[in-house]
Amino acid sequence: MEKLGPTELFKYWRKRVFISLWITYGTFYLCRVNMSIAIPGIMKEFGYSKTVLGAILTCLFIAYAIGQFINGQLGDKFGARKLISFGLLISGVLNIIFGFTNSITAMMFIWGLNGYFQSMGWPPTVKAVANWYPPKHRGKMSGLLGTSYQIGNAYSWALAGFVVGLLGWRWAFWIPGSIVILSAIHWYIRGRNAP
Repeated sequence: MEKLGPTELFKYWRKRVFISLWITYGTFYLCRVNMSIAIPGIMKEFGYSKTVLGAILTCLFIAYAIGQFINGQLGDKFGARKLISFGLLISGVLNIIFGFTNSITAMMFIWGLNGYFQSMGWPPTVKAVANWYPPKHRGKMSGLLGTSYQIGNAYSWALAGFVVGLLGWRWAFWIPGSIVILSAIHWYIRGRNAP
């Protein structure tokens, strides 16, 4: 790559960070949406009711909401690069562990923790975009960034559905968890908090 001037270098990094953020935030959904696809298999294996599985999902949503308040502040302190990487890494590990669980108590606890670490995605992502783009461009870039969770959500449903149909419900946590760990590493290497 030829040597770039300061303006070209800034544009290169801004584009690189945005694309990396887009990919990274979309992958958060791999370890959140997969539960919906796995529910029928879990119900069949353990005989759990929809009410019991609703309790598992509720743990994620409560922890996610609490995490939004806390992690917005932590994102300002530690930066998007560290917080997003950490959140993705732990969410991936928790999903892998979830795939081995056999008790409702463990499922509720792990899925609740997953919700907390999932909440480490959006606040620092928005902050990083604000750091890289001036106010007049932020609306456009936020709109483009919003497509990441739409596409990530659809991709997550498709991947989990394919995996459950082929290998069973536990693989809907093992495979996405592994992908998300790789995504955490990718973001840590390619991401930057600000210019």
